[in-house]
Amino acid sequence: MNDRAREILRLGGEGILTLADLADFSDARARIIILMADGGWYTTDQIELAAGVNGVPARCGLRRAQELREQYGFNLEKKRLEGRRQWVYRLTVATPPPEPVATQPGLWP
Repeated sequence: MNDRAREILRLGGEGILTLADLADFSDARARIIILMADGGWYTTDQIELAAGVNGVPARCGLRRAQELREQYGFNLEKKRLEGRRQWVYRLTVATPPPEPVATQPGLWP
């Protein structure tokens, strides 16, 4: 089994995800990093919009942001907005950086 097949199985399994989905996830993670690189706080809606394409939000946006923490060593902080039932998130770089994660050929990072 190759690395891409293992990644498909890890994320949901054959018949649910395709190689094109992996590329989409990779692109979504890159767009989330671009959005959150300033260290600011962002709502779920803002993250989903950044993860999407052509102004159409990707409902998996927060999941892609969580993958940045799990797979690439970023910190994903969250806090509740005062007096509201809404959370905001901030992406920061882990200190010290984690050991490099094995990457898949042709996929981001």
